[in-house]
Amino acid sequence: PDNLHPKVIKEVALEIVDALVVIFRDSIDSGTVPADWRVAHVTPIFKKGGREKAGNYRPESLTLVGKMLESIIKDFIAEHLESSGRISQSQHGFMKRKSCLTNL
Repeated sequence: PDNLHPKVIKEVALEIVDALVVIFRDSIDSGTVPADWRVAHVTPIFKKGGREKAGNYRPESLTLVGKMLESIIKDFIAEHLESSGRISQSQHGFMKRKSCLTNL
């Protein structure tokens, strides 16, 4: 993992944003991502119920910086597809401010 707790990232966001922009831009321009970002370090996170049952845990990936870039790219693509009319207004699943329930 990147050894950074999400709380630390939030607290120092303004100080590291320029460096992250450079790293993300370099990754996008080169069409590659660092090997560490491609390796998922999954750990079980307890949800509820008895701790002895595997079903009471959810998997959580610990690679935060790679997930940040993934989220930025996803948001950019979704916005482009919506603004260019490539996604139907009736599409509700996996869309911001929409859900399968809003489609009912």
